[in-house]
Amino acid sequence: PTSTAIYTAITTDADGTAPNRAVAYSIKQGLGDDAALVTIDSATGVVTLKRSADYENKTQYTFTVVATNVGPSGTRTTDQPVTVAVVDVNDNAPSFTSGATGSVEENAPTSTAIYTAVTTDADGTAPNRAVAYTITQSPTDDSALVTIDSATGVVTLKHFADYENKNQYTFTVVATNVGSGGTRTTDQSVTVAVVDVNEYAPSFTSGATGSVDENAPTSTAIYTAITTDADGTAPNRAVAYSIKQGLGDDAALVTIDS
Repeated sequence: PTSTAIYTAITTDADGTAPNRAVAYSIKQGLGDDAALVTIDSATGVVTLKRSADYENKTQYTFTVVATNVGPSGTRTTDQPVTVAVVDVNDNAPSFTSGATGSVEENAPTSTAIYTAVTTDADGTAPNRAVAYTITQSPTDDSALVTIDSATGVVTLKHFADYENKNQYTFTVVATNVGSGGTRTTDQSVTVAVVDVNEYAPSFTSGATGSVDENAPTSTAIYTAITTDADGTAPNRAVAYSIKQGLGDDAALVTIDS
């Protein structure tokens, strides 16, 4: 609060009587310092700010206190230059800059980073910017399937991804900043997409036999190849057909529509 004493002037005076020891305090103006930002109680010497301090904008205040003693035999003054340090407190929460999405190829090693939490913090000193990362545990998301490095923010899977069984992971990362003046936390909901890879070969379902009438036109289908593919996405299930050559069979006598 602006009522907080940021400095209290205290003086002694070697004169022998109270009137000659009486002192009034003031702030010296015109020195190009922070005199305009502070006020002083002329009787108690308590200095306060006119507006609350903000470490991120100003880390210290400088001003000069003048002690004036007006006695029967004259006026005596003494100046005291003062520097008041602003103490940074943890008044800003971390802010995520790493976005809300990630991706991982299925079958990637479990050491693969599927998301990396990155935050910034507007506090002015390192202790008040320090952050630790955790995953919020919830039965409604995939928090039990992932782990996070509290220092680096790197999220990894406990078991490798399989697109055909699960095509995304959702979880919430928490950035916690414990500093002077309190603890600040920020949550970031994250969705990580699993990228399908072509891990399965086509499987023929059309059997191994066919037939054709003699003298049938050459446009007659003598066999139609049909396959299935266990991959999860259309591009990885797409197939082209060809006739294998060089086996000493009748490959040279037929053609296939790819």
